[in-house]
Amino acid sequence: MQASTVADESGTSPTRPSFASLVPERPALAPGVELAGIFADGAFKEPQWLIVRNGHFLQVPELIYRVAEYADGQRTLGEIAAMITASTGWNLTAQHVHWILLSKLMPVAIVLPDGATAQLNSRRTSPPPLQLRLKRKVLGARAIEPITTVLRFLFLPPLVIPIMAAVILAHAWLYIQHGMMASIRDAIYTAGALPGVLLLVLASAIVHEFGHASALHY
Repeated sequence: MQASTVADESGTSPTRPSFASLVPERPALAPGVELAGIFADGAFKEPQWLIVRNGHFLQVPELIYRVAEYADGQRTLGEIAAMITASTGWNLTAQHVHWILLSKLMPVAIVLPDGATAQLNSRRTSPPPLQLRLKRKVLGARAIEPITTVLRFLFLPPLVIPIMAAVILAHAWLYIQHGMMASIRDAIYTAGALPGVLLLVLASAIVHEFGHASALHY
């Protein structure tokens, strides 16, 4: 892919004269930004690259990542373009780097405009009040991979088609013929039934998550 396609995909010209002064001559990553590398084992058609900003991951194409990688506060736009051209298959100019910074990296605060570094350093960002902070890995890759290796065969077309047909028939029988109210009433008024239902819900959630992992493995 040529660098010119970056401007073409956005539908805008790589030059933005009215905002040209916002792009620093020697761009640098903003405080709190880290480069995490390629997103391995993803299900994307094209590999995605990860940038961490204040603990949050951003997925970007490789070209955007490379510009951020070489933006160290010492290199000029022309030097960044030359390094990317020499190390990849893209043919970049300083104008392309200028456009990527202005339209891709600066709007999401990966690279700061001129004169904004001190202001960002002095400003503390508080996490959203509804953000979940208790994060813990339940199962590691060693435990998940053997299970997904077996379950991924369920995504083969000869198995997917009859399974989907069975699911559709089961839903049709449940909602049209059998009905939901009788089952809900029995679960509520039958002693010991409600904990059993909750265990089934938990088991189905586990199977559901392994379905995601198996699909990515497939």
